[in-house]
This record gives sequence, C-alpha cells and structure tokens, in this order.
Amino acid sequence: MPQTEWIRSLRAVRQFSDREIPSDVLRDILDTGRWTGSSKNTQPWDLVVVRNRDTLRALSKCGAFAGHIASATLGIALVMHGDDAWTCMDEGRLMQNLMLAAWAHGVGTCIGSIYPADNEQHARDL
Repeated sequence: MPQTEWIRSLRAVRQFSDREIPSDVLRDILDTGRWTGSSKNTQPWDLVVVRNRDTLRALSKCGAFAGHIASATLGIALVMHGDDAWTCMDEGRLMQNLMLAAWAHGVGTCIGSIYPADNEQHARDL
C-alpha cells in the first residue's frame, strides 16, 4: 500500500480492546514522538503515560470530548508549555506523529480534549 494511502487510512478510534500495549510498542511510539519537529526545536512538551484505569476514568471526566478515554488501556497526556500559535502548531504535529506511530503498530487512537481550561489543573493534579 502506498504510504499516502496508509496515512489516509488513519481513523479516530473511540472503542478500545482491553489488550495491553506492549512496552516495546509504547517505546517506539514515544520515540517517534520525540523526533517530531517543532518551531526553533523548542519541543515545548512533556508526555505523561497513563496506564492506571482509575486515572484514565478520572481524566475522561475532565472534558466534553474525553469520555472515550475511560475505556482505554493507556493514555498519553501532552503537557504543552506555552499557548502561542507556534506551540499550538507543534502540538498538532506531535499528536499526529504519535497517532501515526501507534497506527503503524495496529493501535487505534483518538484525541481527548481537556476543556474548559478550568479542568486543566484538575487533570494535572491527577
């Protein structure tokens, strides 16, 4: 399959199996994310891997578009440093690369948004 066709095959998945993500697969996904380009190579992010099911359920309540996180076996929280246009663009690049890396391993993903902004601190406290 041509790579452009494979990229177009990426779908947002909101129903997940209960299979654990193997550690080597997770490492490869995170390493791919690490290679994401950013404005002036600032890499304005931290990634937090969440495997605890109670924490995932709590995070799913932090945003109107995060409910599907409750049924995931793993979540990767993107903690961005800054809110300017460049940081927002870098965040999108990072998310897309993480999702494509997961898809390369047959792992479905979907973005979960933590909104409104008041919920951000609650999510950080988890």
